[in-house]
Amino acid sequence: MPVMLVNARQARNITGRKTDVSDAAWLAQLVARGLLRASFAPPEPVRQLRDLIRARASACEHSLGGV
Repeated sequence: MPVMLVNARQARNITGRKTDVSDAAWLAQLVARGLLRASFAPPEPVRQLRDLIRARASACEHSLGGV
């Protein structure tokens, strides 16, 4: 089974046993039954650009005194 990123809120909204011991097996069953879909994960260059934009916005906000 391929590894995929899913929305935790979507997984929580599906009824079933969710304990630390059975989480992996339960999530594998949900994926096998098609009840979870993969979330969008942007490619690395896009993630780096988003990080840069967030850092710039944070620096600008900090320099303006938290406005």
